[in-house]
Amino acid sequence: MTCDYCFYCDEAKKRTQHVYGMMNEKTLETIIEKTISEADAVASFTWQGGEPTLRGIDFFEKAVALQKKYKQQYQRNNLHIMNSFQTNGYELDRQWAKFFKRNQFLVGLSIDGLPEIHDSFRKGKDGSESFFRVKQAAELLDKYQVDYNILTVVTSQVAERIKEIYPFYKKCGWNYQQYIACLEPFGEKPGTKPYSFFQICLNCGIMIYKAQVSHILDSLKIMWDWPQDIWQNLVSKGDAAEYSMQWKQMEASIRVIFT
Repeated sequence: MTCDYCFYCDEAKKRTQHVYGMMNEKTLETIIEKTISEADAVASFTWQGGEPTLRGIDFFEKAVALQKKYKQQYQRNNLHIMNSFQTNGYELDRQWAKFFKRNQFLVGLSIDGLPEIHDSFRKGKDGSESFFRVKQAAELLDKYQVDYNILTVVTSQVAERIKEIYPFYKKCGWNYQQYIACLEPFGEKPGTKPYSFFQICLNCGIMIYKAQVSHILDSLKIMWDWPQDIWQNLVSKGDAAEYSMQWKQMEASIRVIFT
């Protein structure tokens, strides 16, 4: 797949060496051995990329075998090993689903809201739509009773339609959900991309700020509407009317600026 906002593709383009290749089995074994040798109660392995299914299922069969090997070698009988696997779901099939179930993997499946939002940013290499193919992957995980959650990248489009997306997810039976904010391309000005989450954050910030200012203005209005005897208790008798008028002018000026 090719996702418009892909963090890895963006970063790779800006490196001197774009791609460093996939993890080899020697590195895999070294990481697993060191992790298990130093782990106490839990050893947690998180597999992601890019897209980890591109490494092939044999690589992960090897990983599970190595976990068992070093758990026994280091006599970690009470060690709980956890595996989580973040995927776009594009290549998931029965073989993957059976593997996940057999080895108790927790799967994160990337879906970005409603079909039209998802397909606008998450496409196949040939530009084809991917939503219903990924939805079929979710149905496959359900069929084989694989534990999984839906991971949604929060773009401006997702944020604007979240009141539609959440009921849609519930209707699909996706009760376990995660949301992460969409990252801007590295080194580029925020808010310039169609998927930018920056403008939504800015608008929310302005709304919150205006609500706070409105609260301050209401407080000021209450104060300048105080009876003269209250003002006289706060300031000298001769200045009470003047202070009340100053509060009125301040409130009017702030209201003009911020509303």
